[in-house]
Amino acid sequence: MKKILRKMVAVMCVVIVSLTSVGIVETHAKTTLIQEEIGSSRFKDDWKKVSYLYLNNGTIVAKLIYGFDTVWIDEDYTRGISYEAYATSSIKRNGYDDDYVSDDGRKGIGTYSETEIAHKKDSVYYRLVQTATYTISNINCKTYSLPVN
Repeated sequence: MKKILRKMVAVMCVVIVSLTSVGIVETHAKTTLIQEEIGSSRFKDDWKKVSYLYLNNGTIVAKLIYGFDTVWIDEDYTRGISYEAYATSSIKRNGYDDDYVSDDGRKGIGTYSETEIAHKKDSVYYRLVQTATYTISNINCKTYSLPVN
């Protein structure tokens, strides 16, 4: 029972600002990276971030690029890749979507999964789900802000 509970616990990695959180959730058949952005001030100007999932030995196993842009319309986007497993990137607009939305579904190893969706709410979850499973004690996460193109 203790092992199962440990596998279900979300691990906080890095908090960029007090309104940004990140977690890694390990379940039986997949490892999930979830980023959350909250607050109307986060969605006024374009921004972009990247989160890396890496093993204790430094090997990067997945990357999630996510952000908000106003080029054509106000939109949230994700671009995720796994270097060791199948992966799907998706978005959930809290209070608007019943479940996560993905444009192109699960992609193969080393292939980007992308989602772009019209911005509707000021609480948004950006997610990357891998088919690989890692032990929580062996995987870490780091998030960085990126320049907007």
